Amino acid sequence: MGGTLQAPASVEDPNELAHERYSALVRAVATVVWTATADGGTRVGSDWTGLTGQTSREMAGYGWLDAIHPDDRQRTREAWRTAVLHQGIYDTDYRIRCADGIHRWFNARGAPVLARDGTIREWVGVCLPITGSKRFEVDRVSAEAGLGRLTTEQVRGARAMLGWTIERLSEEADLSPSTVARIEDAARIDSVRPSKVDAARRAFERNGVIFTWTTGTRGGLSLRVG
Repeated sequence: MGGTLQAPASVEDPNELAHERYSALVRAVATVVWTATADGGTRVGSDWTGLTGQTSREMAGYGWLDAIHPDDRQRTREAWRTAVLHQGIYDTDYRIRCADGIHRWFNARGAPVLARDGTIREWVGVCLPITGSKRFEVDRVSAEAGLGRLTTEQVRGARAMLGWTIERLSEEADLSPSTVARIEDAARIDSVRPSKVDAARRAFERNGVIFTWTTGTRGGLSLRVG
C-alpha cells in the first residue's frame, strides 16, 4: 500500500508531567524552595542567596540563621532542631533580612523525605511570604507572646486538674503529642508557634479552666464550677 509513514506520537511520562506541574505550582507561591541534609544542615540554594544576598558559603549548614531577625533567631533555631530531632513537620514564622536590608515576614514549612526503611533521606521545604493583614496578625501575636501566654507549669497544672493525658490534650486542641510535649517543656516551649500554644489554652478554657496572670508573678489557674 502507498502512503506516508508517520512517526508515532510521543508519549509523555505521567510521573514527569506530575513533577513538572507540582514544581510550577510551588514556584508560583513560594519565594524560596530549600532542601536540607538528614541531620538538618541546609544545602546551598540559589533562591535563598537571591533573597538574602548571603553567599553560598555564608548560608550553608546553619549559616542561614544569620539572615533571620535577631529577635526570631533562637526560636527559629529551636523549632528547626525540634523538627529534625522528632522527624516532624517544620512550620514557623520569622523575619528574613532581605538583600535590600529590609526584614520581611515569611512562613517556613518543611517535611522529611523518608527512605524505604523509614530513615530520613533529606528535607524539603519552602518559605512563603506573609503580607497584608496576616503580617500584622503575626506581629500582634509576637508582641503578646510574653503576656497572657501559657507557661509550662500552667499547662501541666491544667492537665492534672482535668485528669487529662497528653493524648487527650492533643485531641482536644488538635495538636500532635510531640507539640504538647514541647509546650510542657520549659526548655522547648519557645520553639512552639504562639498559635499552637493558644490552641491548648482554648481547649482548657472550653472545659472550665481559668488562667490568670499578674505582672511580675507566675501565672495561676482555677477551675470554673457549675
